[in-house]
Amino acid sequence: MPKEHLSQRHKMLLMGAELTANLREIIHSHSNRIVNTV
Repeated sequence: MPKEHLSQRHKMLLMGAELTANLREIIHSHSNRIVNTV
């Protein structure tokens, strides 16, 4: 497996991890808002 391909995949994995972390934060804040309004 070429090193280039591996680093590219690593970058994608890192981006995915960041996205999931952001999504989790967004979901948390939204659920908190929903709980507060109910």
